[in-house]
Formats: sequence, C-alpha cells, structure tokens
Amino acid sequence: MTEVRGHEQLRRIAGSKLCIDFLYYLATIQVFTPLSPPLMTDVQSTESPELQTLQAEIKGSASWFYWIAGLSIINSLILAFDGGISFIVGLGLTQIVDGIAYGIVQEGGPAYVTYAALGISILIAGVIGLFGIAGNKRMLGLYIFGIVLYAIDGLIFLAFQDWLPVAFHAYALFCLFKAIGPIKAYNRISKESAPEEPTLRQA
Repeated sequence: MTEVRGHEQLRRIAGSKLCIDFLYYLATIQVFTPLSPPLMTDVQSTESPELQTLQAEIKGSASWFYWIAGLSIINSLILAFDGGISFIVGLGLTQIVDGIAYGIVQEGGPAYVTYAALGISILIAGVIGLFGIAGNKRMLGLYIFGIVLYAIDGLIFLAFQDWLPVAFHAYALFCLFKAIGPIKAYNRISKESAPEEPTLRQA
C-alpha cells in the first residue's frame, strides 16, 4: 500500500512539473510575445502606421484563442496526472472528454483510455489555436466561426450551472469580438491601397 501511494505521489509531482514546463513554454513562444525587433522592422517597411496599429489590435484579441487552447491542454494534462486544479478559461468540451475517460479508468477500465482522451483533447485545443492564426491572418470568416464555436462551448458550462467558467467565457468572447472591427478595417484599407492591375487592350 505504501508503495502504491508513493507511486501515485510521484505521478502527481511529475504531472505538475510537466504542466508548469508546458505553461512556461506557452509564455515564451512567439505567438504570446510581442514581435521581435527584426520582424517589427520588416512590418514597418511594408505597412503604414495605421495598418500596424490595426494589426496590433488584432493580435491582442486573436491571441486569446492561443491561451484558451494552451490552458485547455494544461487542464487535460493535470487531470491525466490526477491533479487537483483547473483553469476556468479552458474548453468545456475537452473537460467532458477528459472526465469521461477519468470515469472509465476509475471504474477499472484500461489506463490507455486516459492517454487516448488526452490526445483527443490536444487535437480539439489545436483546432481552437488555429482560429487564433486565422485572426492574425485576417481571415474574418474563419475567425468568426471560431468565436461561434467557443460560444457554443460555453453553453456546456451553462448547462451544468458552472457560473465562473460561464462568466470567463463571456469575457473572452468580448475580447475576441474586439478584433472583428480592426480586421474589417485592415482588409478594407489594404484593398483600397493595393495597386490596380493593368488591363490589356484588345487589338
């Protein structure tokens, strides 16, 4: 019994360290940090100050999708390693997947179910992260589709009357919506300032 408890304790410690390392990685990769000086120099040479301002606003809002995806993965890792905390900004769908797998394992099911659920949750979170890329690339239709999916995900918490995640979903949606106006403005200005293609005269 002592050996089993010791194994479980080591498993929780390992899981916590993995989650901390993953969170540190998310905080240091390019998508969560401002543009580096070389990249900023390139942007300044090709975009007007107005477009740069709009792109900064877009980046600030669209990056919420990256945090939602990253923290959802951390939630799944914590549950997979029997952790006792979770982030309210995470996805409800991934929590359902992880919870079903956890229940199966607790009832005596095979341990690989946990890791299969973890893989599914990472895949779901990865799709959410792609909507952040779509926003930064000013792909308005795809970005709005991602917002709609995240709003539907919030209904999961609403159904369970879990009000704190519902409130955070609402706040995240507000922040995500703030990129729609700048995306429209950026695309409009870019289209207006684009050089006209020469037309060929017919003989």
